[in-house]
Amino acid sequence: MTDDSEDLKPKYEVGYKKPPAQTRFKPGQSGNAKGRKEKSRDLKTDLYNELYGTIRIREGEREYKVTRQQALIKSLIARAIKGDHRATDKLLVLIARVIGSEGSDGRTAAEISAADKEILASYFQRQLEEKKS
Repeated sequence: MTDDSEDLKPKYEVGYKKPPAQTRFKPGQSGNAKGRKEKSRDLKTDLYNELYGTIRIREGEREYKVTRQQALIKSLIARAIKGDHRATDKLLVLIARVIGSEGSDGRTAAEISAADKEILASYFQRQLEEKKS
């Protein structure tokens, strides 16, 4: 009788980390054929990746690679220099936001000289007159 009982036993023990032979993955077969789902990206990540991608630009005879962010800033500054008032306004707002109230020479907004105040006042006055007309 021992011969019959040996035929009924599995060839190996079924238990922890030992699944039945008929339910195991075949050699070369993956347990997850589709693979892990791709992680969803948010707007901040996409914007960061796009801004820091490089492009080629040409200045005069010279061509070189810069990030898209650098190219946007160069374009904005070039338009402001040519006299585009919208670009100038956006550039000043950007400078104020990024640099803050402290300038590159260490002076704060409270330490602006009288001459600088006059220049700013005349600029804002011209902007108001242009908007009215």
